[in-house]
Amino acid sequence: MTVALMKNILLVTPQSDERYGVAKLNNHPLIKKKAFITPLNMAVLAALTPPDFQVDLWDENVQGPINQETVFDRDYDMAGVTGYTVHFNRALEISRQLRARGLLVAVGGAGVTEKPEHYRGLFDILFIGEGERIWPEFLTDWQDGKPRSEYRESGHPDLSLSPPPKWDSIAHLLRDDYLLGAVQPSRGCPFKCEFCNMWKIFGNRMRVKEPVQRVIDEVRTLQGYGIDEIFFAVDNFIGRPEYTKLLLRELITLNKTFSAPVGFRAELSINIAHDQEMLDLLTAANFDGVFVGIESPNLESLQEINKQHNLQHDMIESCHKIMSTGIPVEAAMIVGFDHDDQTIFEQHFEFLQKAFIPNPKITILRVLTGTDLWERLLPEGRIIDLQQLNDAIDDPATEYVGNAVLSNIIPLKMSRTELFAGYADLLEKITDWENFKNRMIGFVNNVKSVGPVLSRPGQVFGDGDLFEDFIEILPVSAQPVVGEILSFTRDTQPALLKPVVVSIMRNHSECLNVAQITKKVFARITFEEALSRVQMESFVVNG
Repeated sequence: MTVALMKNILLVTPQSDERYGVAKLNNHPLIKKKAFITPLNMAVLAALTPPDFQVDLWDENVQGPINQETVFDRDYDMAGVTGYTVHFNRALEISRQLRARGLLVAVGGAGVTEKPEHYRGLFDILFIGEGERIWPEFLTDWQDGKPRSEYRESGHPDLSLSPPPKWDSIAHLLRDDYLLGAVQPSRGCPFKCEFCNMWKIFGNRMRVKEPVQRVIDEVRTLQGYGIDEIFFAVDNFIGRPEYTKLLLRELITLNKTFSAPVGFRAELSINIAHDQEMLDLLTAANFDGVFVGIESPNLESLQEINKQHNLQHDMIESCHKIMSTGIPVEAAMIVGFDHDDQTIFEQHFEFLQKAFIPNPKITILRVLTGTDLWERLLPEGRIIDLQQLNDAIDDPATEYVGNAVLSNIIPLKMSRTELFAGYADLLEKITDWENFKNRMIGFVNNVKSVGPVLSRPGQVFGDGDLFEDFIEILPVSAQPVVGEILSFTRDTQPALLKPVVVSIMRNHSECLNVAQITKKVFARITFEEALSRVQMESFVVNG
C-alpha cells in the first residue's frame, strides 16, 4: 500500500506597492511596524486546511517580496495568492516566480472576485467569492488529482463554517511587525450604496459569528501573541445592533482581564450617533477610532448614490456627537459623483473643518464591477479601462496613481483632468498643518467625556517624551503648530493626548503621501490633456 506524501501549501499576501515612494503609516519612524494589519483571510484558509496538508503563511510586507532568490523553509507543491485589484500586478509577478519553480498557483480575494476575466490564463486556479466551502472542495479535488481551473461560491456561507484563524506559522511575527490585528465578527451590510460592491458580494443580510464567545476567543488569541490594537474587519460593525451590543459588553469584560487593555477600531455607519447606548459601549470597550462612510456633504450626491441613512440627520452634528466621546471619526469622503461640479472640493473642505474630522480619507469615485453604479454608467459609455490607459502611458511612475488613487469614470459636470486637479488641491489643503490644527482644536473642544480606559492614570502620553523625538522629524514649519496642539490638549483635555498623538502622526504620514501623490496626479493630467477625443474614447469600456 502506497502512503501519499503530505502536500505543502504556501499562502501569500502581496506586498503593498511602495515602489513609487508613497509613504505608509506603518513605515512611520516612530511606529516601526512592517505591516498595517494581520492577513486574516489567509489565516482562515490555513484553518480550513486539514492536518494532512502542511500550510504556511507568507506576508510579503513582513517576510519580504518573493523572487528567484527567496529561500523557503520547505519545498511547496502549490501556492495561493490573495489581494485587491490594486495588487494585480504584484500578484501576477508572484505567480510568475512560483510557477517557474513548478508550483501550482491559485488566486483569490476581492480582486479576482471583482474581475475574474483579468486573471484567467495568468494563474492555474481561480477562487471567486468566499472560501469556506470552495477551498475544502478544491483540496479534495487536488488530492484526487483532478483540480478544476475555477471554483466559484455563488451563495453566502454561514459563519459557523468559518473556523478560528490559524496564526501559528507567523505567530512569532505578530507582536513586533503588525500595527493591527484583524478579527471578523460578521459579514454583509444592511445598506445598498450604489458605488459599493461589498453588499453585492457578501449580501444585504448580516451574517454573524455566534455565540459571540467565538469572537472573544479570537481577540484573546491575538492579545496572547502580543497584539494590542485590533480592527474588526467588517463592512458595518453595527449592522446588527443587538449583536454588536452583546459583543461590546463581552469585550468590556475581557479587557478588564488584561494587564493593559486592547484598543479597537471598526468601520460603521453614521447612524450610530443616535444610539447613545452603543456610543457608551464603544467608549467603555476602549474603541479609539471609527471609520465612517460620510462620502459627501452634497445632499444631492448622497441621494444619487442611495446613501439614505446619511440624509436622516445633520451630518456635522452627527460627527460631533460621535466624537464627543473622545473617539475620533475617520471619514470616508468621495469626490466625482454626478451631482458634483467644481465647487465640490471647497464643500468638502468646509465640511471637514466644521465637523472636526482629524484624518479624513478622501478618494475619487471609482466604479467597481458588479455595482449598481457600473450597471448605470456602462451603457452611458462613462467607464474608462484603466489597465489599457496605463499600458498606453507605459510609465511605471504613474502606475500606482492609476491603480490606487485615480478614477475610471468620465464625470458629468467636469472633465477628468478638472476632477484630478481639484482632488490633488483638496488633499494639500486638508493636510496643511494650520488647517489640521483647527480641526484638532475643534475635536478636543468638542469632547464631553472619555471612556474609562483613557481616564486611567498611565494610559496616556502625559510626560510628552514621545514628542521630544517626534517633533524633531517634522518639517520646521509644522513644529510650532504641533506644539500648540499639544499644549492646548494638555491644558484642556489631557486624557486625549493619546488620540491626538496618533492623529498628528497620521497627518505627518499623509503629508508625505500627498507630496508624492499630487506630483504623480499632475503628471497624469498632463498625459490625459495631450490625448485627442478619439484617443480617449478608445479607452472606454464597451457595454
